[in-house]
Amino acid sequence: MLKGGFSRGGFGGDNSILFGTLTVAVLQNGMTVGGGDPYLLQGVLGIMIIVRVTLTFDRSKVAVIR
Repeated sequence: MLKGGFSRGGFGGDNSILFGTLTVAVLQNGMTVGGGDPYLLQGVLGIMIIVRVTLTFDRSKVAVIR
């Protein structure tokens, strides 16, 4: 997943890419301007990516999921 687009599996499109890019940019800018901890920012971005992949992964395209 790269800012809303998936390399294999899942689904998305131009709107997802735009939404993902804007979400990450706003979050980064807001935490930087607000004096947020850079390590906290990385953690939040990591959690966002994990949640997004989990919610949008198309399991019907994968032969085996354990």
